[in-house]
Amino acid sequence: MEPLLALYTKNIDEFIPANAYIFSNGIVFMPQERVTVPTLVYLAEKQSTSFFINELFDDTTELRDNSDDFVISYSDNISELRISKDSGILYYYRNNLDRTSILAYRQVRNSFHELKFLDTWPGLSLYDGYDSATDQITYRRYVSGIPIYDTKGMGAIRMKMANSGSTEIQFPTQIIQTPLEDRQKNVELPMGEEIIATLESKGYSFSDIEMIEIAYEWSNSDESNRIVELTPRWFVKMKGTWRTLDSWLIALGEETENGL
Repeated sequence: MEPLLALYTKNIDEFIPANAYIFSNGIVFMPQERVTVPTLVYLAEKQSTSFFINELFDDTTELRDNSDDFVISYSDNISELRISKDSGILYYYRNNLDRTSILAYRQVRNSFHELKFLDTWPGLSLYDGYDSATDQITYRRYVSGIPIYDTKGMGAIRMKMANSGSTEIQFPTQIIQTPLEDRQKNVELPMGEEIIATLESKGYSFSDIEMIEIAYEWSNSDESNRIVELTPRWFVKMKGTWRTLDSWLIALGEETENGL
């Protein structure tokens, strides 16, 4: 206990008073006062298609190019690679000829080894969960210790594994590179008590909340698709889905208007 107390006393300005909240997915310490988190802006690049072709196809001599104005697409007799030209999200599917079951921990372990060869993200990509109903494994991208959430899937990598390797991959190919520090600005986020009170005042109950955390919301600048803005927001998980606080409030309003 004394080492912890000494660490706190020495770095007291780096700590924020917090209250513990017990949600259905775990305990979260939420600040007792408003916190300031910077918006981050980066130049970004998409990883080359040839990189993924070489990593995901054993033999490239029989590849068929099925690309059109909207999608980059290549396939052979057992697998297909598709990359959205708009979002840069990659979808890979390989027909699984080996139906032998594989234990969950082996699926996670094998996915991690495969991800090491695919992922060039400059920050961390951390294990985010395994869905036993679908055998889907999820990894979450982080910047400065904060996760990225996005409705288009820019912060998540999703994989399914078989004994012979990956059978399905959803992968964001856009990678942040040069920070544009002159465009940074600070955002003030409400304290934990305000988040709970706002949700409850709009009709949600405390028991509806599965988890809450601060995360970055990914968006591309109107100025250029190569400029990425990461905006800090409170994200709330309910009904198995992560959405911003504002998004949940809007969704509730739409349900009320429709009489749902």
